[in-house]
Amino acid sequence: MVGPVPPPYGGIASVMADIVSSDLSREYAFDVFARSAGFPEGMEGFWAKNLFRLRRFLNFFRQARRGKYGMAHIHSADPAFLGTTVLMLLARLARVRILLHMHGTDWDWFYTEAPPLRKLYTRLGLLLPDRILVLYSLWQEKVKSLGIATEVSVLPNFVHRSNPPDHRQVEDVRQWLVVEKGSFVVVTVGTVGWRKGTFEILEAVPELVRKDPSFRFVLVGGEEKPGEWLELMEIVKERRLDAWV
Repeated sequence: MVGPVPPPYGGIASVMADIVSSDLSREYAFDVFARSAGFPEGMEGFWAKNLFRLRRFLNFFRQARRGKYGMAHIHSADPAFLGTTVLMLLARLARVRILLHMHGTDWDWFYTEAPPLRKLYTRLGLLLPDRILVLYSLWQEKVKSLGIATEVSVLPNFVHRSNPPDHRQVEDVRQWLVVEKGSFVVVTVGTVGWRKGTFEILEAVPELVRKDPSFRFVLVGGEEKPGEWLELMEIVKERRLDAWV
């Protein structure tokens, strides 16, 4: 299984951790090849970063060639697809079957509005896996529209069972957020911004609180693109939504 692993926790890292620790581990053996978009602390410069990438690709190829794996389950986000394509090419050279698990959500950035070179390696990359998993039907339709013969299946992220938090923890968080008892709390966890639908949530807030003023919206996560957090806070201030958001 290839992808980012915690820490830090992110969407893909959480999915990978859930799969490895699920009941599937009773039937299948997992090896995890850690892949992150970041670099080791203190690594700077074009050549140092690309040498690090090259070493990681070579390490993956050695592991795939020697591991006698039945499958390489490769997780990929939109911005990382060039590296994903290289990993899939290496898996092909190592004669390992490929399951591509795509976690991206911005199709326009990924393909429609992409420059010619990105479109080229994207189409090439989508030809390599034996099967493709996407999060929802829109991406299934978009991938198939490129004439990709590979089977594309929808697999939403699952939610694993866990014990509820301690009542005292809940009360501490409620007081910290200044949320009154009896409020209907809507929580989103992830990066905030246009791609995640945060601006649409703010559009809906006035209509919802007119019908039921007990609504409270808690948006957890940092900005995905520079300036989005400031833009969101300005909207909250200008529209006087801070009592509910």
